[in-house]
Amino acid sequence: MSSMLAPSPQPRTPVTPPGTLSYRLVTQADFDLLLRYRQECGWGEDRLRDRWMKSDFPLCVFVLQLPDGSEQDVGMGGWLLEEEGHASKKDGWVKLSALFIDTSFQRLGLGSLALRLLEQLAVDLFDGRVVTLDAAAYHIARSGEFPDWKYVEMAPQESSNSLWYKKLGYEPYGDIVPLFPDPGNPGNEFHAVFMKKNAPPRSVTAI
Repeated sequence: MSSMLAPSPQPRTPVTPPGTLSYRLVTQADFDLLLRYRQECGWGEDRLRDRWMKSDFPLCVFVLQLPDGSEQDVGMGGWLLEEEGHASKKDGWVKLSALFIDTSFQRLGLGSLALRLLEQLAVDLFDGRVVTLDAAAYHIARSGEFPDWKYVEMAPQESSNSLWYKKLGYEPYGDIVPLFPDPGNPGNEFHAVFMKKNAPPRSVTAI
C-alpha cells in the first residue's frame, strides 16, 4: 500500500478529525494530484502510471468536508480486484492497493477514517467479503532531504504500519517477501507482509 514508508511508532494523543471524510472516484483530471501523492509517499509512481484508469485498479480521492462548508482533497485510496493469492472477484477478496493522507493533514485522525471508508467501499462497491492489504514488514528508516531520501530496512523491527493494521483487526497470512522498490537504491526491495480481515457488513444505503 501507499503507506509503506512511515516513522517508527510514537505515542499519540487521540485527536478529533477536523471534519467529515468522504470520497470521490477518480477521473482523468485527478492524475496529476495522485501522481503528487505517490511522489510525496515515496513509492508507487510507476504502478500508478501502468494501471491508471484500469477497471481492476479503481482509485479514489479522499475529501475532507470542513465545518465552514468548504471541501479539501486530503489523500488517495484504492482497491485491487484481481491479484493471484490476494484479490479475487470470484472469492470476494478485495485488496486495498493505496491509502495515503497528504502530509499536511496527517496526525489528525484521518488515516483510521480513510481505512474504514476503504473497507466499507470494498463491500458496497465491489462485493468484498474479505479485505486484504500489504504493508512494510519491517521498520524503514529514512534520512536526507526530498527528493534524495535514503532508506534502510531495520529488520527484525516490525513496522509501525503492520502494528497499526494488527490493532485494527488485520492478521498476517502467507510469507514475508521482497516487494516494495527502494526509491533510493534501484534493484533493492523492501519486505512486505500480507494481511487480511473479514469485511464489514454492507451499508444500509448500499442495499
